[in-house]
Amino acid sequence: MRKLIYITLSILVLSSCEKYIDFDAEIKQPKLVVNGIINPDSTFDIHISRSLSVIDNADLSIVENATVKILDENGAVFETLVYEYNGHYKGVLSPNIDEDYSIEVSAPDFTMVTATTSIPNLVDLSNADTLGVEDVNGYKELQLTITFEDLANESNYYMLEVFAADIVSGQIYLNPMDIRSDDITLGLDENGYSAQVFFSDELFDGQEKTLVIYVEDTRDWDDYIEIRMTSITQDLERYARTLDAYDNNYGNPFAQPVQVFSNIEGGFGIFAGYQVSRKKISF
Repeated sequence: MRKLIYITLSILVLSSCEKYIDFDAEIKQPKLVVNGIINPDSTFDIHISRSLSVIDNADLSIVENATVKILDENGAVFETLVYEYNGHYKGVLSPNIDEDYSIEVSAPDFTMVTATTSIPNLVDLSNADTLGVEDVNGYKELQLTITFEDLANESNYYMLEVFAADIVSGQIYLNPMDIRSDDITLGLDENGYSAQVFFSDELFDGQEKTLVIYVEDTRDWDDYIEIRMTSITQDLERYARTLDAYDNNYGNPFAQPVQVFSNIEGGFGIFAGYQVSRKKISF
């Protein structure tokens, strides 16, 4: 009986480990990978590389012979970028706010890829207050109360960050701080910390919103803190969330596979816009 059970379990284990995948041309054929995050304070800087299929063991490689065009919302060429170094194609013009931009990338032996994005409106950080507090374990924290105005009748997406600043010999060094909050808008549990918090205005569309967050109290050794509220496109929010999930699952054989979001038609990567609002609080 024991031998029969052992044989049965062995068959189940072996059969559960077998999995057959049919590879098609879509999987085997390398594609262009485009990565460009644009904002109105910088000129266009787009990185171009090639993808690897799951059966390709070659090194990741940049693409140096691509043609990279930025088109305006009327389809006219806004700027043709020039290759500079290590896969980076750069221009001399900056994107304008409230305008759509498309990118077209072509290269020999690759299918042309495209994507469209815009620069979201700047969020108004109207107020930011600090208060020294202690958590339930007596750990000293800074309570930050942040108020901002959300634009009505449109879906807005944000990234919240806090940096501790040190000034050494006239040079400013910014160190990211872990954020804690029990505001359901941010999606962090009571003991959850994150250096970058992504959220949308789904629960407060068009309203004045006040966030209460907590960071480490570093007033005894830092010079000031800087709060950054970045307005981002929905594509960038989805890309950042899935990339973070992918990084967290890397090397874990029991984790669910995560596919990083891409908005590049015909290829992979991200082409998206953002705009940053900053609030400095001196100690």
